Amino acid sequence: INYSTPAHRQTDGDYTYAGRHLLFGHHLAAVAAGTTLIGSAVALIWGWIPAFLWVVVGSAVAAGTYGLGSLWLSVRHPDLGAAELAGKFIGPWARELFFVLALVLLLIMNAVFALLAARLFAAYPAAVLPFWTVVLIALVFGRFLRGRKEPELVPASLVALLVSVVAVWLLGKASFAFTGALNLDMRGASFVSMDATFVWAALMLVTGFFATRLPVRKLVRPHGYLTAVLLGFTLIILYAGVVIEHPNLVAPEFNTPADGPGVMPWLFITLTSGAFAGFHFLIINGITAKQLNRETDARYVGYGAAVAEGVIALSAILVAGTAFSNPETWNQRFASWEDIQGLQPILTLYINGFAHFAGVLGLGAEFARTLAAVVVISLVVTTLVAGIRVQKHLLAEFAQRHRIVPTEKEGETQTASAPRAPWPARAVAPLQKDKNLLWLTLGLIALLMFSDGRGFGGLKLWPLFGAANLVLGVIGLLVLTLALRRVQQPVMQVLAPLVLLALFAAWALIAQLGEWWQTGHWLLFGLGLILLLIELAAILEAAMTLKSRSPTPTA
Repeated sequence: INYSTPAHRQTDGDYTYAGRHLLFGHHLAAVAAGTTLIGSAVALIWGWIPAFLWVVVGSAVAAGTYGLGSLWLSVRHPDLGAAELAGKFIGPWARELFFVLALVLLLIMNAVFALLAARLFAAYPAAVLPFWTVVLIALVFGRFLRGRKEPELVPASLVALLVSVVAVWLLGKASFAFTGALNLDMRGASFVSMDATFVWAALMLVTGFFATRLPVRKLVRPHGYLTAVLLGFTLIILYAGVVIEHPNLVAPEFNTPADGPGVMPWLFITLTSGAFAGFHFLIINGITAKQLNRETDARYVGYGAAVAEGVIALSAILVAGTAFSNPETWNQRFASWEDIQGLQPILTLYINGFAHFAGVLGLGAEFARTLAAVVVISLVVTTLVAGIRVQKHLLAEFAQRHRIVPTEKEGETQTASAPRAPWPARAVAPLQKDKNLLWLTLGLIALLMFSDGRGFGGLKLWPLFGAANLVLGVIGLLVLTLALRRVQQPVMQVLAPLVLLALFAAWALIAQLGEWWQTGHWLLFGLGLILLLIELAAILEAAMTLKSRSPTPTA
């Protein structure tokens, strides 16, 4: 059967079909967040063999199946958001549980990624002007691609890549930085500290606002694709430098940190993106599936991007495993679990490692460092913009589902003489507008991010991210299992990673709950307990649904 994709049936700003290569690049940049590099490098604390094996197996089996299945399911059910899919195949309670989990995950991710981009801008002032120049190049690139056929993408990409690299080389010599800080103190306590990080974090939210307001074909998609092209260019340089230099792998094969957790189950919590990440389902359902040109492109985009992300994760393992002169130096850096928890220092390690391998090919250290910083910042910002867009869709679906806003049909039947809606409906009437939903989305992110007055508020909840990401992936695999069973397709390839990851997610959450109880981190304990209950409730409801329903031959 030839299934028409949503991009050919709807015409708003999110639904616009793209060639498979263009969509592949955009999707890869949206899901290959900084967590791919961070988690892969941090996972080396248990040795390079566990990290390497989970990246390879996780990408090829779990993440590939998850990406392909999520894209297939979203295209076959174009009118259903991610939470609605959970409700359709698992049950009504799963729909609400999925919404709560996804909203918490997106809030944490968006708040932390806005901060991470801000920290990188402050740490690499030479990358500021090149980054925004690449954004302008992406605008021109997107305008050029309108109405063009896919064969024209290759020469246009080469030109855009060349112009972007030249921009990094020329403009990277000029630094753009904020200096000083504006502090609001009261009775000796600082309530607001508007330093460079604060300003850049606020500017990231402004960037997310305007990027989300534009149709994806104008900026978001071409910028994501160009970011993926630049990423591919840097990976070629990195791997070529590795082949030529043939560095020593100083990281041990297996390692047990003295004051850190054991490899099981923490490897699967730490190394999420790059092996298996639950938020990919949200990106695929809210963005990628709405741009798929043909259903046959799903394997290339969904599975191919998972494998490509594994290649990115392997580059981080390679850099972190060879960036030190000897095993003793490596042990000093990875001796403490607390010492490797900083997000920016891990990315700095990767950027400096890339500059080293680029130097083997004769490239200048400053140019290489600036190029790597521009690519890493672009990845973080692309994922941030995608997360803001998906969070807005999630809130819109919730409002529509609970009749907070009228459906289109209801709006058409209303007349001037119709009775006024009750007060609660009138109070939230502004949510009918897409722009106001976006303001609500950014307001929630800003509320979490600036809750400490400096922009670091999201880090308070960051310890929940890995577990929440894995639980979301477990529920996504539950949805895929039930959907495949309904159409009488084999489910073992989805069921095997589902059982394994569900056990590891519950194991890790129980262990974290014990630690947070002992240390008195009551906010994390309460939210962690909610995550555990959501996972158990979703599995229980899925089991009841699986028992009560028999397979049907319809899709």
